[in-house]
Amino acid sequence: MAPRAVVNLSPFGHLPKLPGGEMAWGPVRVLVGLAAVLVAVGLVGVRRRDLTA
Repeated sequence: MAPRAVVNLSPFGHLPKLPGGEMAWGPVRVLVGLAAVLVAVGLVGVRRRDLTA
C-alpha cells in the first residue's frame, strides 16, 4: 500500500467508508466547495479566452 501522504492526495482518502462507517459531512462539504470554486474559475477562464486568432 502507498504511504499515507500519497493516499491523502486523493479526494477519496478523505471520504468516509460507507456503508460500514458513520457519515462524516465535513470532508464532503470541503470537497464539494472546492469543486464549486474550481468550476467557477474554469468558467471565468473560458469566458476570458480569445477565439479570434
